[in-house]
Amino acid sequence: MIVHLGGAMDGRVALPLMSAYAATRGALASYVQGVNRELAGTDVVLSFFGPVPSNTESESRYFEMWRKLGVALCEPDVVAREILTTIRQRRRAHIMGGGPLKMLTLANALSPSIADAIGLRRFSKLIQQHSPR
Repeated sequence: MIVHLGGAMDGRVALPLMSAYAATRGALASYVQGVNRELAGTDVVLSFFGPVPSNTESESRYFEMWRKLGVALCEPDVVAREILTTIRQRRRAHIMGGGPLKMLTLANALSPSIADAIGLRRFSKLIQQHSPR
């Protein structure tokens, strides 16, 4: 079992000013999917794991932004347990996330215009305020 760590919403939603980040996560998710097809019939399984924003020092500069977006932070030990569960169950993909993240992902999958209408575009100002300089 090889676990690749991606990000929340697994690259299916490109937040404003984070398009390169979303593209790399989407590429990683597609890579895992393709390699699993190539390795079908073997014991090797790849997994794409998308953690939610976590209560860590490296994420701390974004705490306020996540709060304003309605995204709750997760404790690192919860993420670790989810990774272990993913490994034990040999899941090919596991994306963590609560209501707001799942709602945006679903809305964007149905129609990016719908995601924009419910507010995805307006996040750009908030994200810009919290971007590393």
